[in-house]
Amino acid sequence: MSESENRSEMTEVTFTVPGPPVAKGRPRRAPDGHWYTPTRTREFEQRVAWSAIAAGVKLEQGVYYAMDVGLCLSNNRRDVDNIVKSVLDGLQQLETDFDDRQVVRLFVKVIPVREAEQEETVVTIKKLPEKTQALYREYFKKETGEKRTAEMSL
Repeated sequence: MSESENRSEMTEVTFTVPGPPVAKGRPRRAPDGHWYTPTRTREFEQRVAWSAIAAGVKLEQGVYYAMDVGLCLSNNRRDVDNIVKSVLDGLQQLETDFDDRQVVRLFVKVIPVREAEQEETVVTIKKLPEKTQALYREYFKKETGEKRTAEMSL
């Protein structure tokens, strides 16, 4: 395999979402009975989508990704796993058929900052190499509607 083919297999894009990271809020029920996502959560998810689009992120259906998320926080009292859920849900707003189950490797780090004005979210998305893609496709292959449970080594 040539060097240029190798580079095309591992595409990587980094983008920054300005402003404080927001944890995924619980759905709320309106007086008329319909359910909705809290405004702060929805606005953060939109910022994630806009930031990804501005950086040229193009996620493909059926392709597996690794994702690094850096959370620049002025205090450590945040619900880190629900912030990541907001990031993933924001990426699902891109005009693709991306599903957050396509992220098969996830690394999250909290980066302390002194001031609230310095808070932001830095996301790096890496398309996994073709050999790894094939292993995941085989692992998640549908057989009679069930996920395959055979062990695999990466």
